Amino acid sequence: MKFSSGGLLSAALLAVPRASAFFLAGAGVYTPRARKRLLNIPAEAVEGMRSASEPYALLLARTTRERISASWGLAETGAAGPTRVAIPRHNPLRARTCALGKTVARS
Repeated sequence: MKFSSGGLLSAALLAVPRASAFFLAGAGVYTPRARKRLLNIPAEAVEGMRSASEPYALLLARTTRERISASWGLAETGAAGPTRVAIPRHNPLRARTCALGKTVARS
């Protein structure tokens, strides 16, 4: 799980009784260094992607799902931080993007 408000998503999931039956892991992937160390995603894989975009969130969700052998991976990303980040006006989501990567079938 990527964290802009991902901590709130984790908290909501973990508030459910017996959450350990479905919640395997969470990660605060806030920096390129954390992305590389926790998810093993090289800088080249995200080259040209905006961090507050659906393709980036989907990459994190799918990679998380694959790394922990889960059925689902959830990633939330957006523009957050102490400085103002320019977000394109044509982006209807403006500051938040969420993606879900699901395994349909396993071999």
